[in-house]
Amino acid sequence: ASDMAFKIYSLLIALLLWVFVIYDQNPESTKVIRNVPVYYSNIDALENEGYTVCRGEEELAVDLKIKGRRLTLGKLSKKSVNAYVTFGDLKSGEYDLSVAAVLPESGLSVADKRPATIHVKVEKLVEKKIDVGIEYSGSNEEGKLASAELKTTAVTVSGPESVINKVNSAKIALDYETVMSQSEGQSKIILYDSDLNDITENKNIKLSDREISWESKIYN
Repeated sequence: ASDMAFKIYSLLIALLLWVFVIYDQNPESTKVIRNVPVYYSNIDALENEGYTVCRGEEELAVDLKIKGRRLTLGKLSKKSVNAYVTFGDLKSGEYDLSVAAVLPESGLSVADKRPATIHVKVEKLVEKKIDVGIEYSGSNEEGKLASAELKTTAVTVSGPESVINKVNSAKIALDYETVMSQSEGQSKIILYDSDLNDITENKNIKLSDREISWESKIYN
């Protein structure tokens, strides 16, 4: 009987030691993960209704203060945490949407988030067709006339109404030497506003084609 009692006491002591290690040596703590990118979780659903988000130049990000056991927190990084905002049945307008987070383990929770909301601007999703021109540089060989013929003469741009309204023209840049030396090629499409500012890299603009094919025409 004494041996059985000893085994029971030993088991209880081992259990208490385990609880001590888990809860005393691995206490609850917090960790701040900074500049976590904020994603739009259902932008496709919004665009299916004929609206889209007008994105600013800066990437959206949030600082998350996460609560959990110290050992678990030690494994956390920006890559293991996701932050997002969800769009409901929104129309054109400006909104402050709550930021939500997805954490890699169930024992973790968000104690604080800054900012707690993200300001977004929703606009009508529009598209328009723009004719593509050619801007030549350099000079022709003496006695020869060279030009390029585009295989597609227009490109479709789509995005927020205020941005697409600013798209005024589309061109490709070609050097006469390139036209003379190549029978065909592909060139990047460049978009301009009415002041001839290059707006090709505006993240709100979607292009049906980023490049356009051409073939050279040389006349003696």
